[in-house]
Amino acid sequence: MLQEDIPETTVADFREYARKFVAEVRKTQARLGLFMAWAYPRLGWISMAEIAQAHRAAAKDLNVDVAPVGLPWQQASKQRSSMNFYGPDQEHPNLQGTYLATCAIYATIYGRDPSGFTYAPSGVTPEEMTFLQKIAWQTVQDYRAGRI
Repeated sequence: MLQEDIPETTVADFREYARKFVAEVRKTQARLGLFMAWAYPRLGWISMAEIAQAHRAAAKDLNVDVAPVGLPWQQASKQRSSMNFYGPDQEHPNLQGTYLATCAIYATIYGRDPSGFTYAPSGVTPEEMTFLQKIAWQTVQDYRAGRI
């Protein structure tokens, strides 16, 4: 997965460098995709919807998959407003955010539901684990179907 942190750059730069990196990776015949990060408060110039649209357009142009990690963050935050996914800097993920990202990446790469996995790192409760697995799977499916 290739990640460009759109809040830290422009959509135009994202598109330019995604194209360059995809071209280089394709020389190795590796499977690749784009890691869609999440919006964060410090750089509020772009919304999650705009980040998603930029990734959708780039994926279409470049014929690659997208792990829509920012979208499960958004959905989980709507459903559980008390649950925090940011680390102390309010940009990078905490443990729950990392677990959610991992579930979304798994669902994207393998096209399989991470629900039922029994491992969660210490600090992620069994209830959180189940919730995050379900949110990741549903959101990846919804993104692929064009519902979000």
